[in-house]
Amino acid sequence: MRHWRAILLLPLAAALTGCVPFPHTVTLSPALSGVVETAGQPLKDVGVFLASGPQDRPCDTVLQAVKTDETGAFTLPRRSQLRILYAPLVAPLTVTEFTVCLSTARGPVVGYRGFAFHSRDNTFALHCDLERLAQRDMQPLSSNAGGICTPPQRPETSAGSGQ
Repeated sequence: MRHWRAILLLPLAAALTGCVPFPHTVTLSPALSGVVETAGQPLKDVGVFLASGPQDRPCDTVLQAVKTDETGAFTLPRRSQLRILYAPLVAPLTVTEFTVCLSTARGPVVGYRGFAFHSRDNTFALHCDLERLAQRDMQPLSSNAGGICTPPQRPETSAGSGQ
């Protein structure tokens, strides 16, 4: 009889802490696509990979890897994970950092660092220009400030348009 009380009280205790049993899928990294080039020319067979690692070595652990095609294009599918417990008070605010790295003759370099919101199914499109490596004399591993990939620019609105 005692065990039944514990079994019945467990869901109540979880609910009081803000966690409820509710299977759901969270985004670990969005779908990523883009082009790798240098001096306007597409680069074939460049390794592009989703990675994780400490701040000083963000490209250490490869989570997904692809190579560019003859047009320099790459696609990394969205990564998600099934979770059993749901925390309604914090789940909408949960984000995951992701790092896109590229294999170069100088070793792996950070292409882009971004955040994935668990409640959104975003797709990131990146433009990666390896010419930026030579222009900036970057270290092989760098922060996003020196990243060589950029998302497409949003169109600017004029000051008087009210938009």
